[in-house]
Amino acid sequence: MSHNSAQLNEMMPADYDTDTPVVSIVILNLDKPEMTIDCLEAIWKRTNGIPYEVIVVDNGSTAGNKAILESYEGPQRVLSLAINRFFGEGNNIGAEAAKGEYVLFLNNDVIVQKGWLPPLVEVLKTQPDAGCSGPKFIYPDGDLQEAGGLLDEDGSAVQIGKFQSPDQPRFNRMRTVDYVSAACVLMRRKDFIDVLGFDFRYEPAYYEDCDLCLKIGALGKKTYYVPASEVEHYESTTTSDKAHELRLNTIVGLNRQKFVTRWQDFLKTGRHDTLATPSSLVPETSRNKKTAGIYTPYNIIPGGGERYLLSVMRVFETLGYSLTLVVPEVYSRIRISAVLEKLELTLDAIEIITHQEAEQSRRFDLFFSLGNEICPPCKTLGDISLYCCQFPLPSAQQELDRRLPWLTDYDAVICYSEFVAEEIGKKIVEFDLQDQHLQVVSPPVGMKIDVPKSSPKSGILAIGRFFSGGHCKRQDMMVSAMKGLKDRGVQSRLNLVGSLHPEPEHREYFTKCQTDAKDLPVTFHVDAASDTLGDLLYKSSLYWHGAGLGVNVDKDPGNCEHFGISVVEAMAARVIPFVVNNGGPSLIVEDGISGFHYSSEEELVALTEKVLALPDDEIETLRDNAAKRAAQFSDEAFRTNLIALHDMIAQQKTEQLAQSL
Repeated sequence: MSHNSAQLNEMMPADYDTDTPVVSIVILNLDKPEMTIDCLEAIWKRTNGIPYEVIVVDNGSTAGNKAILESYEGPQRVLSLAINRFFGEGNNIGAEAAKGEYVLFLNNDVIVQKGWLPPLVEVLKTQPDAGCSGPKFIYPDGDLQEAGGLLDEDGSAVQIGKFQSPDQPRFNRMRTVDYVSAACVLMRRKDFIDVLGFDFRYEPAYYEDCDLCLKIGALGKKTYYVPASEVEHYESTTTSDKAHELRLNTIVGLNRQKFVTRWQDFLKTGRHDTLATPSSLVPETSRNKKTAGIYTPYNIIPGGGERYLLSVMRVFETLGYSLTLVVPEVYSRIRISAVLEKLELTLDAIEIITHQEAEQSRRFDLFFSLGNEICPPCKTLGDISLYCCQFPLPSAQQELDRRLPWLTDYDAVICYSEFVAEEIGKKIVEFDLQDQHLQVVSPPVGMKIDVPKSSPKSGILAIGRFFSGGHCKRQDMMVSAMKGLKDRGVQSRLNLVGSLHPEPEHREYFTKCQTDAKDLPVTFHVDAASDTLGDLLYKSSLYWHGAGLGVNVDKDPGNCEHFGISVVEAMAARVIPFVVNNGGPSLIVEDGISGFHYSSEEELVALTEKVLALPDDEIETLRDNAAKRAAQFSDEAFRTNLIALHDMIAQQKTEQLAQSL
């Protein structure tokens, strides 16, 4: 679709302001360019009285659909992402690009009506307690879709007035509500940033808006339904599109569980506890410092790999480097701040750029890259270069030929454990990389839980992401093992803690685990808060770790656990670990001394029954030994080893430079 200059001037109101907008309107598009264009044209025609800008985030559309959107001539800014960052993160990225005091999130299947924007802004300006404002949502056939929303104690969302007449007086009074749909919601950009925006725990979709309104509510601010503002909403046109293969049939129930876990006190009482807002990262602006680029090709959610990567960045920060996170496609700083909060880590400042941008414009003083093959995922972009090989998984021959030469430009290869080092050593011999420096720098495990010997402990704990396929944490086996214990008459309880990957196959795996656990003493804690996890570590007696069970180490070592951060965390809390007799955990846990090894579900059940029957003095000896062993993997040990490696390479570089002069 194309418009000449006269047409553009006619459709663009004078209130559009690219320099000093009051409101920034953020719209996501995913393979619906015509719908997005209809949404935009309604904005041009029906928005006045408030200086505004429009930011369209193209959230990984196909090339053809992206071209249609980009060919549309209008004043909007388009941020084009190469992949689908899902609803929450796509909006976070748009909000970070916004210039306005207020940010308004608008679905592309919304057609705004005349005079829609000023009433929403007026509420935030005139009501001292206002934090969010949302309009009256009307279906295309004229029925009322939503006059604000309420939340039941079980987390069910109720759209007020759904399918009723929008003209009824009770739907035309402004009032406070629990939430308004993010299909059209306005708030102060500062508040949005302060509460870390839309939360990644709800990816790919649903309950992000309820969660966001309650987070802003925890700041002491309310959500207002504003009937003087009306929009027409088609509802769920993108999420219901089967072409995207999101398979969202299970996501509403799963996200409701997460939501209830987080907000159960509010849902029961209607009252908020004060929210301690974490410090969000600010972009690094100093160009006088040494620069460090840290590259990861992986999705960033709380986990062992992310803890390692961010801990590396924290050490580099203490060495005086300004930090740049390099990723295949941009993330918001909001997301990185949220992950840091979840992992209880801190960083002062960070810049985030794409790998393509880094290749075109940057050479870092220090470059760190993360990968899962012997050949690094990218060429080095630094004067000092470190490649962390999480595990040397098999590579296609074509990729080996292309990327293996890049490894010689890295000054050292880092790995998590002696187990991984042994596998990398085999590759070094296979590909004749004898000059490559290999260094084990085990992950840091914060020893933050002080558990006195007298503390009572009971039950079984397991920590790990819920996902299927290779490297699965085997919660399915643990559920089955609990049935085995029950059949033997052994009484205990299993707590399963972990984040849930957003892809449909992982959600289906989680749902199956829940179904199999029905009528068993098993509790699931998805995206548990840090204090909940700390409480479970403090109180639990035994720890089960299942990754690598049934794996043939000679044929498929990559599916063994590479290190086992959660195992060490449990040991530090004086919890007795049971680990599979392969991979990294089997080198951490001394069998029969600081924990136990097992090779089958049956053996795990039998060992657990045996240990539960041990006398107290033997249990306490096992706990003592576990805590002593865990102390060898402290934050300080990690920092010391990484700095020593950095300083050694820096010294070598200095000597090489001196020799060349």
